[in-house]
Amino acid sequence: GGGKMKKKIDVNDLRPGMYVAELDRPWLESPFLFQGFFLNSEDEVTMLRSTCKFVYIDTEKIDTGTQPRQFQEHAHADQIHRTIDPSNLRRSLPEARNESAEKANFEMEFSRAVTTQARLRDITYNMYFDARMGRNIELANTRQAVRDLVDSVLRNPDAQLWLSQLREKDDLSAEHSLSVTVFSLVFGRHLGLDADELMDLGMGAALHDIGKIKVPQSIIEKLGVLTPEEYNIIRRHAEYGGEILRGMPGITPEMLGIVLYHHETTKGNGYPGGLSGENIPVYARIVSIIDSYDAMTTHRSYRKKRSAFDALKELYDLRGDRYDQFLVEQFIQCLGIYPVGCLVELHSGEVGLVVSNHTSRRLKPKILLVLNNRKQRIMPPRLIDLKTVGDDNAMKNSIKTVLTPDSYDINTGNYLQIDQWFNT
Repeated sequence: GGGKMKKKIDVNDLRPGMYVAELDRPWLESPFLFQGFFLNSEDEVTMLRSTCKFVYIDTEKIDTGTQPRQFQEHAHADQIHRTIDPSNLRRSLPEARNESAEKANFEMEFSRAVTTQARLRDITYNMYFDARMGRNIELANTRQAVRDLVDSVLRNPDAQLWLSQLREKDDLSAEHSLSVTVFSLVFGRHLGLDADELMDLGMGAALHDIGKIKVPQSIIEKLGVLTPEEYNIIRRHAEYGGEILRGMPGITPEMLGIVLYHHETTKGNGYPGGLSGENIPVYARIVSIIDSYDAMTTHRSYRKKRSAFDALKELYDLRGDRYDQFLVEQFIQCLGIYPVGCLVELHSGEVGLVVSNHTSRRLKPKILLVLNNRKQRIMPPRLIDLKTVGDDNAMKNSIKTVLTPDSYDINTGNYLQIDQWFNT
């Protein structure tokens, strides 16, 4: 391999075209989310100079410009086979999706996203209600709604993410199941799952908490810390879910694996089976990451919601301990450094919401500007693409910091109907 080819160099000697193999600090403390990438532009060189004092370059890798400039996003193709049971994931990661292949543009997909999400939420709500009343659960509607969601995510994932990130969610089972389903599908798409595999993943995600119908409402709705007895009762929802679904027509082993094992941990101290590492079904490992991510980024009565950025940092800190390390790193890559829906401040002082990410330029997303540089509201908000702003404005139009969701009293829900800002 190229291990011997790493050379330490001062950041001032960096040039576009070089391959950066390592930084002088942990990669999560830098704006770059990929260990190993070609320097694509002077911007990225500048960004590195402002972050690091020195880096290691790999002298054997030369940027011929032939491979898509994808921050080496899918350099892990062979790793997925080592990390994930190959019988579950039959293919390596696909070629990084190129933007022209996004079949639907954001605006077109957004209105569809509104419909598909509303429908799955209603169906899930009714399913929980029926199950509580002791009626039989009918999965045909759920399956159709998940299939529509799969199609939408395959066309353009950013629209679904925007909707999920910005909707004010109460901590209702149906809302949570919906979010977990959307994020699981977007992540599964990033991992290269095909439509049938996404169906299994999506159905398992939609049903992952169905066992909670057998847990008393008083415990589910309790605001404070659970007593050990209450915690033991709530832990049983995974097994209850398995009992409810086992033997139902159309429930696959993959779906059951999610429902049963989404609270297992890599180290083996989860429940119900105390499974560890590779013994946890891969879809359950995926859903456990997303289940936690959604919980952290949702408002709860007893704690404030956290920014997507902070939530990803916590997942990263717990990788290899609670969550599958490889999958956590992939999930961070999937959402991007600046996840869709997060609030950022530019060097100019303007504040905006991230609308969508360019696969190849992760530091330059599209942004909906909501405050001007004096922090006054802009109406209507202005959509800018950091990738296309002129070089003279490049510094001022680059992201300075990620803000917490409650900065400047911005109610992100006001910006949900994004299609109305797209009259350009």
